[in-house]
Amino acid sequence: TNEWHVISTPMDGLEMGPFAQNNNFDVWTTEEGGDGSFDFAPYDEANDEWGPFDVFPGTTTIIQPGIGYIARLNSPTEFDFAGNSIFTGTLDLTLNSTNFGWNAVGNPYTSGISANVLASPSVLSVNAESLAADFYAVYMWDASINDYYIINLGGKEQRIPVCQGFLVKANADGVPFQFTNGMQAHSNTTNIKSAEIPPSEIKLFVQAGDHRNSTRINFLEASSLGFEKGYDVGKLKGNDHIALYSRIVDNSRKIDLGVQSLPDVSYSTLSIPIGLDLPAGGETVFSLETVGFP
Repeated sequence: TNEWHVISTPMDGLEMGPFAQNNNFDVWTTEEGGDGSFDFAPYDEANDEWGPFDVFPGTTTIIQPGIGYIARLNSPTEFDFAGNSIFTGTLDLTLNSTNFGWNAVGNPYTSGISANVLASPSVLSVNAESLAADFYAVYMWDASINDYYIINLGGKEQRIPVCQGFLVKANADGVPFQFTNGMQAHSNTTNIKSAEIPPSEIKLFVQAGDHRNSTRINFLEASSLGFEKGYDVGKLKGNDHIALYSRIVDNSRKIDLGVQSLPDVSYSTLSIPIGLDLPAGGETVFSLETVGFP
């Protein structure tokens, strides 16, 4: 309730206004200084923000399968997708990069899809030539930390649930982006799940007042101390109040990383640069979780 979700639809023919009304989306009321529009919008790549928020009960604009939209519910409910037909087949989209390059897309199928496997069709393998090298990953909104969760290469397969939207960054304007039937991963659950034993990992957290953020360090057998596309992944800073990140250990690339992958030997002697954006300042508390360490 009252949390933002990034969603997509597997249905053709859904109109934005009736869909928002039927699903009890939150409304920006006149009492709040708003115009009565729903909290429901696509992503504006040129301005690097969600919007415009111009959906009203009578808005007949069609929700496009494969496109991601942000929405906020007014009360607990399940999304009701009632359209003309279920989308099937291959979906070809075009990504924009007129300014910032971020595009909101979403799972167009009625099953989960593979996100990050290179040996078979997945979001990252099929679209490798279209995504920015420094941000070669899937970015899913995580309402629990008010920021984006990163799915990158390495260690374990992760799946994108039904009706889940996400962000990707184009490497040029007008590049193709494709969803294929081969990406579909049928299972008994739509939650992101691990199909393999996860790699050793450090999750570093920071808490500053009500604001919380995190970054991840993976330890993989074949990794190096330098930049590796898809394994070292830039941070999309979705929280204006706080952002925690790391930097490449060998200093060969200047980028704030949401996930960094390092060799799984001699990790006890590594010095990993960590950065924190905290515009308001104040007291901070750091903590960490480890996975797969002896």
